[in-house]
This record gives sequence, C-alpha cells and structure tokens, in this order.
Amino acid sequence: MKSILEKHWQTIVNLVLVICFLDYGFGMTRWILSFLPAEPWGQLAPFFPKRPHLGVGAGADFVEVAFFLHNLVFLGVILFRQDHRAIETRLLPQGVALFAFFSGMWFEQTPVGDPRLLLASDLVTLVALVFGMGCLLNLGRSFGILIAVRTVKTTGLYGMIRHPMYLSDIVWRVAYLLKNACPRNLVLFAVSGACYVVRAMMEENFLSQFPEYREYKERVRYRFIPGIF
Repeated sequence: MKSILEKHWQTIVNLVLVICFLDYGFGMTRWILSFLPAEPWGQLAPFFPKRPHLGVGAGADFVEVAFFLHNLVFLGVILFRQDHRAIETRLLPQGVALFAFFSGMWFEQTPVGDPRLLLASDLVTLVALVFGMGCLLNLGRSFGILIAVRTVKTTGLYGMIRHPMYLSDIVWRVAYLLKNACPRNLVLFAVSGACYVVRAMMEENFLSQFPEYREYKERVRYRFIPGIF
C-alpha cells in the first residue's frame, strides 16, 4: 500500500479533486437537461441532484453558465496535469496555499437586496471567471494547488504578471462579497486575500531555486498589478 501511494499519490489527489467538483457539474447537467425534449432526455434528470443556487427549473443566468465552463476547464487540467518535478515540503507554505484555495467554500450566503450590487456582483464574477479560464488555459498541464514546480509558464497572461490565477480568485471573492456582504465574509475576504499574497511570496521563494524561474522574475517584475505590485 505504501509503495502504491508513493507512486500514484498525485493521481489519487487529482481524482479526489475531480469528484469534489463534479457535484457542481451534476447540477448544471440537470439544468441543461431541462431545455431538452422530455422524451427521452427528461428521464435522465432525476439522476442529477438539484442545486438550489442554480435556479434549476427556472433557468440559470449567464454567470452560472460561465462558472460551469470554467469548471470544465478546471477538471480538464486537473485530470491531465503534469507530475511535479519538485514540491515544497514545509507545512506552513502548503497550509497557506490550501487555505487560500479552499477559502471560497466558507463564505456565507447572505444575499443583499440592492439590484445595483447584484448586477455589479454578476459583472465582476463574469470578469473573474473569464480571466480565470484564460489563466487555466495558459497554465495547461502546469496547473497545481500545492506549491510545486512543473513547467514554468512565462508567456500569455504570465508574461504580464506573475500570479494572474491568484488575482482572478481574489476578484471572484470581491464579487461574492458584493452580493453577500456581512462581517464574517468581510473578515474571510481579508484573510483569504492576504493568504494569496503570502502564498505568492512563499511560492516564489521556493521556485527561485530553479534558474528558469529566477530569469522569469527578472523579466516579469510584478506579482498582481502591473506597475504597482
């Protein structure tokens, strides 16, 4: 068993992540089936759980569709990503990385009634999702959740700033905060945003042991915002 885990642990992690994100995919599949003829496609709907936040039955909005497409790309890069060449072995950096990535799951749903905030939230969410999809496609098989080195990407969005993916995650949390403003979400947003910044610095410290990344840092000077930071 130990030898199997040592040899295939990355594959096992990939499958666990896919299973976690398939829950959303099943909900979106039910929504898609609602537009197809009842015979025979409608008979398949009971096999897919309802997702109340999708508005299944009433139709999902463009943000949900964009999120669904984003998750399809995400599942693809998770399933087919490269094995890492080296991984950060210290617990603190990896703990920060995991908290930053999964912090979005702990935001509380407290929808505001102001239609202007709801519209602003949808627009910012769409921007974050499209930008995030671009980052995923840019990274391709080099995507990772833990701090590790695969192929160092230096072109596209990564030729403009060093951490566009983390920026897209922060922007997505801004959108969620606009729609679900409350003290808990505000604190969680501040903590998760700080974790993304700290993760970026810790990741750079780890990757700087590789010459190609040191060269990349010299060429792309800014982490999140060109000309500022």
